[in-house]
Order: sequence, then structure tokens, then C-alpha cells
Amino acid sequence: MNRNVRDRAIEETGMIAVLVKKGYEVYVPASKDTRFAYLVRKEGKTEFEPIEAATEANSVNDETLENLTRYVKSLNLDVHGTTFSSTAKSKAATLIIIRKFLVAGWDAYLPAIDTGGVSCVLGCETGGHASFLDVRIRQRDGKHPWIDVVRPRANYWYVLTSLEQEDNPFWAIPTLDLKAMGIPQIEKGKVKEGVWKVKMMTDDEEISVEFEKYKGLSYLDKWRRGEIDG
Repeated sequence: MNRNVRDRAIEETGMIAVLVKKGYEVYVPASKDTRFAYLVRKEGKTEFEPIEAATEANSVNDETLENLTRYVKSLNLDVHGTTFSSTAKSKAATLIIIRKFLVAGWDAYLPAIDTGGVSCVLGCETGGHASFLDVRIRQRDGKHPWIDVVRPRANYWYVLTSLEQEDNPFWAIPTLDLKAMGIPQIEKGKVKEGVWKVKMMTDDEEISVEFEKYKGLSYLDKWRRGEIDG
């Protein structure tokens, strides 16, 4: 019996996140009629490890995923460590958070072209109609206590996470709330239009107390229930 589509997406996203987190590049085909479902290689290497697609169309969901899972397990990776590549960390953070959203029942849409401002769009049913949020996912740690909030607006949220902690905690915050907490960014003595700076970490590298209400899905769920504006 084939896995539920959402369950498969959750497992697949988790497997790819492990690879990216450990410094592997993962490529997926642009069409469904290719021999290989994934191409994987270590950063800095030129040779790919191709992951076979399913041999029969009606088993593609299960067999292809099992091929990927088998390969990831064969690497015996320490899933709690991270690669030194900042690009890979950022991509891993995005995959890990999207997986959490899928588990929680949200729909997630990825950009066909990455413009840098929106990591994904979250979708849900609210009041009998479809609602959507623009989300930017950013990987943060204690070495970078300040965050830049660019063009804050309604229905645009930042999700901030840390790959340095084992459980990858995250904070989902409306950009308008961040703007209210922040200060305008000054560049060359002038205010930079549309950009605010917000200090999220204390000098002891702890999350500032005013951010605690945004931790996890609780504040985001309030938006889904229509209890707060985004």
C-alpha cells in the first residue's frame, strides 16, 4: 500500500534535510520520466551518486523514497552535526522547518525561482476559505544576535531557527511585530528605507524574553484560527 502523499513528503523532506545539513548537494529532476529520482554528491566533489527512480509507475511513491532512505542510512551520518557551508545550513534550515509545517498539517509551496525574500508560502483553510502566508526561514545562532527585517508587511512572517541545537527550535513571528520591536537600519548616516534591525539574542546568547510567545507553532496557530492578524 502506498504511503499517504503528505507522509511521503514529510519523510522525503527529512531525508534531504539530513543530506544538505551534512554538506551534500541534492538535485531532483524537472520531469517525472527520468531514470533517476535524485542526484546526490558531496560538496566540492564532481561525481554524483544517482538514486534510482521506481521501476514501476504505481510504486513510484514508495520505492523511490525507499531508495533515498536506504542511501542516507548507508552514509551513517551524525544527524546532529552541521556542515560548515553557510549556504547548506540555510537550505537545511528551510527543509527542516518545512517538514515541521507539513507534520502540523500546513500546506507548503516552494518558489519556482528563489528571489531571496520568500522561502515558502504556507496555506491552510480558515473560515471555509483558503488563506496563505509568505514565510522567510532564516538560520540564526548566538554569534549573530541581530536580524534584519526587510519590507515588513501583513501576512509576511519570519521563521527563525537554530541548527546548533539538537531539536532545531524555531520562532514564527509576523514581520510587522518585528518592525515594532526594531529600529530603522542606518547606512552611511542615512536611514535605509524598508529595513529594520531587531536584536533577538541577549548578550548571554539567550533568546530575549519578548520572543518566547512566538516559539514553535502556537502563535502561528492563533493566526490560523483567526485570533490574531498577521
